Amino acid sequence: MLTTPVHRLFESHAAQTPDAVALLGPRGPVTYADLNARANRLAHLLLARGVQPGTPVALCLERSSALIVALLAILKTGACYVPLDPLYPADRLRIMAADSGATLILATRDLASSLPAASTILFLDDLPLHDHPADNLPVDVPATAPAYIMFTSGSTGRPKGVAIPHRAIVRLVRDQDYVNFSGETFLQFAPISFDASTLEIWGPLLNGARTAIAAPGALSLDQIAEAIRYMAVTSLWLTSGLFNLIVDEKPDAFAPLRQLLAGGDVLSIPHVRKVMAAHPKLRLINGYGPTETTTFACCHTISPSDLDLPSIPIGKPIAHTTIRILDDSLAPVPDGDPGELYIGGDGLALGYWNQPTLTAEKFIDLAGEKFYRTGDRVRLIPENGVIEFLGRQDQQVKIRGFRIELSEIESVLSRQPGVDRCVVITLGDGPDKTLAAYHTGPADPAALRAALRSALPDHMVPSFFTPLPSLPLTENGKVDRARLPSPFQPLAFSLHTSPTPPRTDLERSLSALWSQILSLPTPDLNANFFDIGGTSLKLVEAHSRLVRTLRRQIPVTALFQYPTIASLAAFLSQDTANREAPPSGFTAAADRARMQRAALAKNKPQRPR
Repeated sequence: MLTTPVHRLFESHAAQTPDAVALLGPRGPVTYADLNARANRLAHLLLARGVQPGTPVALCLERSSALIVALLAILKTGACYVPLDPLYPADRLRIMAADSGATLILATRDLASSLPAASTILFLDDLPLHDHPADNLPVDVPATAPAYIMFTSGSTGRPKGVAIPHRAIVRLVRDQDYVNFSGETFLQFAPISFDASTLEIWGPLLNGARTAIAAPGALSLDQIAEAIRYMAVTSLWLTSGLFNLIVDEKPDAFAPLRQLLAGGDVLSIPHVRKVMAAHPKLRLINGYGPTETTTFACCHTISPSDLDLPSIPIGKPIAHTTIRILDDSLAPVPDGDPGELYIGGDGLALGYWNQPTLTAEKFIDLAGEKFYRTGDRVRLIPENGVIEFLGRQDQQVKIRGFRIELSEIESVLSRQPGVDRCVVITLGDGPDKTLAAYHTGPADPAALRAALRSALPDHMVPSFFTPLPSLPLTENGKVDRARLPSPFQPLAFSLHTSPTPPRTDLERSLSALWSQILSLPTPDLNANFFDIGGTSLKLVEAHSRLVRTLRRQIPVTALFQYPTIASLAAFLSQDTANREAPPSGFTAAADRARMQRAALAKNKPQRPR
């Protein structure tokens, strides 16, 4: 099985059950036969346009059946796909496309403004696919060939591409028992640039099951719940932060599910306890794994006894995965003692794309077998043989499920005019962590925030920028992070010394809501939500509470478009009804996605070229 490439396994299901539903989405169901035919036509076109086996092809697409067609088509040609998130800054997309070597980008015309300049682009809207045959391609693709290149944060100041082979995807979703795939409907909700999408897409499609595609753009909690109910979703993956938020704000959303996987950061035991009490038949799974080991390396089905432990275990290695817990000299540590986790097996990446030195540093040989050095501290619990996660051994952190090198943010920040020295730290614990930047020099915090927004994705932009006369240092001359002042002060927000107070009942309600969610004193009416500690996840929380408080439907995109209390209050005071279409309407969903991109672009000025 591990010798068969991804698309061949899909094709076997298309041949065996052609009329079975493969995709569910806003435009209705798509059968395995139809999906296979569409992908074949696009694959034949790509070959005719010069795509060669082994070459990277980038795609910048939102959640849709067109995305799945494009992924399959690229794999059928023998090429590998490079996912580009439409919400990433153009500069970062340019770096990712250039570093991957992709000379072609697949996209739709409504995303043209998001694409890096000087790229060769094929707009799927315009392609004459019916001019090409619908039969499977005869291209021979080994299972060891790269299937995709996914970029993660890099310590050198540039993202690094992780090359994942077909074999690793197959190992993740075939002949596994950490989750059931057969007969399930998985919600495809994660961005394509996030490796959880590997599970959501290929898990169902390589097992004859169904992938339910969430509407594009940012979704409210109500829309997520409606998508689960409307498309009869039975299996769901969530980052730990979104998991916590749904437990707090809309726990009934989980009622239709049979399986719920959560991870990307330490799970909150109180939130797990609430879910298990409310949905006792729901199988709740803690999933752990770096991108370099293809989404999951260890998984753990949570039991009531786990609630008495200091933390929820990450469990045991899934099938075709090998783990070692070693000390600094690469010797095994005794059971119960902490050590660094090393991961091997068929889920291992081929390495970092075009970075042999870094690959040799992180993918090491142990007794003739390759292992990835995770940098994670863990220990094996002797009583039950499961693994407990203890923390990191370096500056790497998890923010909203994304792995981030703080040094990459510091590298970008240090290159900005007016910055002499800088440091970036995390605030808080678990999935509620946020980033805070400190710097010396005359640079204006607002200008720094704008510059980083034009260079880094949203989850890597610090929530706070605090100028200091000097950074506190240890006796060895390193930044003493423990002595950094709290960023929760006016200079960190770039606000007026005397904040403009709320003037109406609506403004007072919004002010109280923001203050509670952001753990701040009364914010200025003209302060941007994202400039005073707000994140996209906190914005979804604010939207949920606002809908409940005002008892009216409000587009979640409105909070992106009107990010100050004053502007949002003015919008909400309009006489026109502000109601959202249900997620089953593709046009409305696409409009929401375009509105979100436009709002984010407005708040992320591009750096002059």
